[in-house]
Amino acid sequence: LASVLSELTASLVEPILQRHGLGFGAFDLLSAVHAADGRETQTQIAARLGISPPSLTEAVQSAVRKGLIEQLVVATNQRARRVMITDKGKRILQECLDQVTQAETVAIQGVSAGELEQAKETLRKATNSLLQAYAGEPVDNS
Repeated sequence: LASVLSELTASLVEPILQRHGLGFGAFDLLSAVHAADGRETQTQIAARLGISPPSLTEAVQSAVRKGLIEQLVVATNQRARRVMITDKGKRILQECLDQVTQAETVAIQGVSAGELEQAKETLRKATNSLLQAYAGEPVDNS
């Protein structure tokens, strides 16, 4: 179910990104950089995205060239870099998020609050089961 939701989200966001000459990875990068708000190094953002620091560096350099983010040197470590989203990056990210929000609104029309809560609980249990299984722990969804 999560993969279906992920694919649907990607299909909503992708046309917006394509209009700006970007791929879906840019959405992930912009989201992570925006959430970090200059408090995390590129290495920390790479870890949060589950990619290698060199892969993130390539993506960051591309985004910098496109004016979506800017790099800042960390005062205490000249080799470390922090990144900040630019106004242009914020506009594109917001356009994508608005599209997803609009789709979510359409998707839940006619669905009761109880049904939504039940769906959230089911997804929470499924996620917990996967996390426990991947961690080698016994699955407990009580």
